[in-house]
Amino acid sequence: EGKSPHPTRVTMYCLAEGLKMLRKVGAKMDPEGYAKTKYLWRGMKDREIDLEVFKVRGGTELAPMSTTSSREVADSYAGVGQEGHTSLLFRYTTKALSRGVLIDYLSMYPKEKEYLYPPLTSLT
Repeated sequence: EGKSPHPTRVTMYCLAEGLKMLRKVGAKMDPEGYAKTKYLWRGMKDREIDLEVFKVRGGTELAPMSTTSSREVADSYAGVGQEGHTSLLFRYTTKALSRGVLIDYLSMYPKEKEYLYPPLTSLT
């Protein structure tokens, strides 16, 4: 119900602040790319959503939220084409401040082109 504080609030705060700093660095390093519209994807396996409720209420991701610029990577996380699984796939239209931070240089899987959003990201 959202009544108790986040169990790791200091860690989440530090992560969110670090991502803000990295976003600023990214904007300075590539101002043109920062200003361009980019589609990001997020795939989830065995999840369902009431689209009408989501359109009205939106949602909040309590944890850091991972997205990718690769539709194929999102499809694999969503289990697209795997028998016996329900796939949920989000496509986000991002630009400037609405885009997560590209962390491929920090990732064990840099080819996934992961964009990370801070905890408590609002989804609409």
